[in-house]
Amino acid sequence: MPDSQHSTKQKDLSEFGLSDHESRIYWALVENGPCTMSELAQKANVPRTKVYANVRKLQKKGFVEFLPEKKYMCRAV
Repeated sequence: MPDSQHSTKQKDLSEFGLSDHESRIYWALVENGPCTMSELAQKANVPRTKVYANVRKLQKKGFVEFLPEKKYMCRAV
């Protein structure tokens, strides 16, 4: 996806109160389907140490859910 489109989507999500990292993670899940935390770090270009906390925030906001059968995989809702 061109950077301008990705930036526009991130700005659109900021209207829902999502941070830059949350937006990147959410769009990585939308574009790639279920991912592990390590895959998200790579695909969303977010430091691996920040991914889990941001995924938890997205879960609380209703944007993401963890897969019941895979402890550290999540998907966009």
